[in-house]
Amino acid sequence: MQESLNQPSSSTQTSQPGFWVSSELLLSLAVGPLLVGMAFGSRALDALQQLGSASEEVFRGDRLPTLNPKLSVSPTSSVSERD
Repeated sequence: MQESLNQPSSSTQTSQPGFWVSSELLLSLAVGPLLVGMAFGSRALDALQQLGSASEEVFRGDRLPTLNPKLSVSPTSSVSERD
């Protein structure tokens, strides 16, 4: 009776085709790329926020030249008439 408990029966054993890898190994192999991806995503987000702030500074109104709305130049006038 003891001998039958130590040896698993053929009905409980399942044959798995192909190469079998433990789930712990797969999990440990997946953690590295996941952490690298999260770090890269964080750095990319910071870079995009800085780029957005820089582009706001470029298009801010105080850095643009002021236009004189009273001076109107017709397209048919010559250069000597404008001076």
